[in-house]
Amino acid sequence: MIEPVNTQDFTSQPERRKPEQFEHVKFRIDAGVARMTLNRPDHNLLNEAMLREIAGGITHAGERDDVKLIVLDSACKVFCGGIDIGEYTSQRVFQMLDAFHAAFAGMLEVGKPVVCVVNGPAIGGGAELAAFGDLVIATPKARFAQPEISIGIFPRPVCPAGNQHRHFSAACIHNSAFPRRTKDRA
Repeated sequence: MIEPVNTQDFTSQPERRKPEQFEHVKFRIDAGVARMTLNRPDHNLLNEAMLREIAGGITHAGERDDVKLIVLDSACKVFCGGIDIGEYTSQRVFQMLDAFHAAFAGMLEVGKPVVCVVNGPAIGGGAELAAFGDLVIATPKARFAQPEISIGIFPRPVCPAGNQHRHFSAACIHNSAFPRRTKDRA
């Protein structure tokens, strides 16, 4: 027997915070540019609050007529170390996925270009965050990694179904999902 599920039990819809209330993302607007600086030392690990701040900042910038460009960068040596696995528990998986979706959907749906300036390692969810920008500027210190692939997990946000405006070839998807297989089974 399948029991009905109340989605409110699995998603969090906290009150939308103003950018000046953000804890993990510094937000400022100057000369038509909304700059969002990730600032959760030491590794900018993505937790639910930070993901919600990213989504909220992008939404706020998108609603302002004086903003023409959104820049996402980092105050730390690491652009973003991916998900804070301490918060990514079986009890919180739906809230984290909801927050992830809100941040990435915000980047895709905002009517202004999003530029990601990667000034250090972008690992896992951090690489995905950068990939969702309209333009990525990688400094010489930038490094990109998808460690979950090495344990057989294909990251959801970068798979074609999760990111429909990006186009991936079947070979690219196959090689990413199965990096140890080198022979094409066409």
